[in-house]
Amino acid sequence: MTEGVGLGPVRKVGFVLRQGSSEPVEVLKRLLTRARSLDMETFLDPAEVPELEDGVAPLEGNEAELDVLITLGGDGTLLRGARRVARCDVPVLGVNLGRLGFLTSVPAEEAEEALDGVVEGRCGLDSRTTLEAQVIRTHGDASEPLFALNDLVYHNAGVARVVHVDLRVGEGEEQEEMGSFSGDGVIV
Repeated sequence: MTEGVGLGPVRKVGFVLRQGSSEPVEVLKRLLTRARSLDMETFLDPAEVPELEDGVAPLEGNEAELDVLITLGGDGTLLRGARRVARCDVPVLGVNLGRLGFLTSVPAEEAEEALDGVVEGRCGLDSRTTLEAQVIRTHGDASEPLFALNDLVYHNAGVARVVHVDLRVGEGEEQEEMGSFSGDGVIV
């Protein structure tokens, strides 16, 4: 197996699918066939496609082992997949099964060719900045770190609920206050 551009050998591939449609399952079956022909290990959450045959390992807990994650859906699916591997530095390839696909670059009919391109090193990496945020409430409770690829939205649940936010950027001594806001929410 050859090395992908900036990836090293590509031997383990994970999949995340758009929910509620049969189209991702059909594309997934084609990609699994191709991956097996390339002697790749494949990973998927069993809950996403419970009827799949044996030979697919569970994705949960194995994200850091992946050489690439392939998402089958639209931009929302790509963002969900990117959050899963945000701490693992795993590249994400988005196969577009949606209508617009600003982030998902590969049409469904070219999915196998794209996998071949990753394995053969014909694909470049497009680095994206990942946002990491943490919500710290007035009484000091802090959320788990939150990761985002595009933007982060913080708002209060319910209709016509005002949220008050003191927004700071950075960590520790490098932290800079951006301002205080009251409104429906904040998009960063």
